[in-house]
Amino acid sequence: MTDIIDDLAGFIEDSPSPWHAVEQIGNRLAHYGFTPLYEGENWEIEHGEKYFVERGGALIAFSVPKEIPKKAVIVASHTDSPCLKIKPHAEFRSHNMNLFRVEAYGGPTLSTWFDRDLAITGQIFIEDEGETTRHLIYADDHLLTIPSLAIHLMEKKDGKPKQYVDKQEHLCPLIGLSSKEQNSLEKILKTHVNYKTLLSHDLYLVPTQPLSYIGYEDELISSYRLDNLSSAHASLMAMLCAKKQKKDVMQISVFWNNEETGSASNEGALSPFLKDLLKRVSYLLKMNQEDFQKCKSQSVCLSVDVSHSFHPNFAKRYDSEDHPLFDSGPIFKHNANLRYATTAPLTAEMTKLCKKHKIPFQKSAGHSEVRCGSTVGPLTAMTMGIQTIDIGPPLLGMHSTRELVSTKDHLSLCKMLRVALEEL
Repeated sequence: MTDIIDDLAGFIEDSPSPWHAVEQIGNRLAHYGFTPLYEGENWEIEHGEKYFVERGGALIAFSVPKEIPKKAVIVASHTDSPCLKIKPHAEFRSHNMNLFRVEAYGGPTLSTWFDRDLAITGQIFIEDEGETTRHLIYADDHLLTIPSLAIHLMEKKDGKPKQYVDKQEHLCPLIGLSSKEQNSLEKILKTHVNYKTLLSHDLYLVPTQPLSYIGYEDELISSYRLDNLSSAHASLMAMLCAKKQKKDVMQISVFWNNEETGSASNEGALSPFLKDLLKRVSYLLKMNQEDFQKCKSQSVCLSVDVSHSFHPNFAKRYDSEDHPLFDSGPIFKHNANLRYATTAPLTAEMTKLCKKHKIPFQKSAGHSEVRCGSTVGPLTAMTMGIQTIDIGPPLLGMHSTRELVSTKDHLSLCKMLRVALEEL
């Protein structure tokens, strides 16, 4: 096992929520000499230096070239994953059982959430001596579970059990047993943070089963949140390991939040976070509006999000001539209706780059009758007006509580993104 794969395992373990992921990314960037900047403070930017800015569950890292930038190479991923979010008025009691109400965040595969040990994670805001303070939470010392209904009790259709899941009624996690009403959420939180008043929270359920390896040679990684922490980790590794930088090219890695819900937030890809940062940097580098527009017109974005690997048990859900496979490299994702933002010119440049460095890659489009998902790629292309390509490692079990990626593909993705930052 390589150091990069070991680091991926640690990164995922320490990143149960987008805010934990941003904390881990920031810690690694600072260790490698990136200076933190804060949006509400004055910035001092110098040529040849590296910086990063956090905004909640999103982060942008950038390396300023030695000369006025004429181009930016942007690698974009996201820190959130489909899950179950605890509602503001979550707690209720049924007979002697205490439970929570939750709602689906994004599009989780609901059947995979049953009969698992679940922990509470996320961020809370409390009042502390008149001040509002934020705390990150990972409460794996008080586990919850969503019990499934016994197959004998399920409704039947044509003799087969109906598997329909009602998000309001069937997904309530069991907290524990009690003979009286109690504030179970605050009871759990106060074992981690001492406070008097809980003001607000963004709290989610996450499975606690640790990352594991599958196969004779540990060739597959099995874990929750591989979509899209595997891509975020590869983007981070590329930024940290890039040794070369063209004298007039700005290297940028963006870690968005809220991709799974459509990116329509101040931390998502539809926000002006990236564009505002680029304008601010250009102003501090004494670039005029003409310089900025010329730079943006030459810039490119690599949107990095997991892609579908071929599933041998469901071969008819794939194009008969298109079988993206594990261990065959990251996938350049194509869609005629621009659910992916891949353009032919940028695909050509990436193809040349991969061949030059002997990096395996695949090109894929889905079954014409099966609607595909989307990524931050089209949103970046639309809001920034720059050429974009959608790239992703093959993955099985997308949006499940257990997903699979290949160790070789992850290493190939790290290398691909690094040489793109160095040479595009």
